[in-house]
Amino acid sequence: MRVALLQINATVGAIDANADSILAAAARARDLGADVAVTSELALTGYPPRDLLERPAFLSRVLAKNVELVGRIPEGLALFFGTVDEKGGAEGIGASRTAAVSR
Repeated sequence: MRVALLQINATVGAIDANADSILAAAARARDLGADVAVTSELALTGYPPRDLLERPAFLSRVLAKNVELVGRIPEGLALFFGTVDEKGGAEGIGASRTAAVSR
């Protein structure tokens, strides 16, 4: 089993651009023979998202992008990507850090 660590330059709040970077890095990893690829913490939202997580519209966009991103992962590759979900985090924030897994 080959594992690839995906290094992307995520931008805080740039969900679409970050997702595109994750997908491009994942495709390259698969092309190089990886079976599993892993991003850094909060790769989809950018780090640190801070007060963006208190905005319901932002959180809704992230949750939708999580589902979209999982559906677009290159065939034959398992991807773990850093993101948030709505289970509730520290200090009353409506989100917590998580890793989403495809396939």
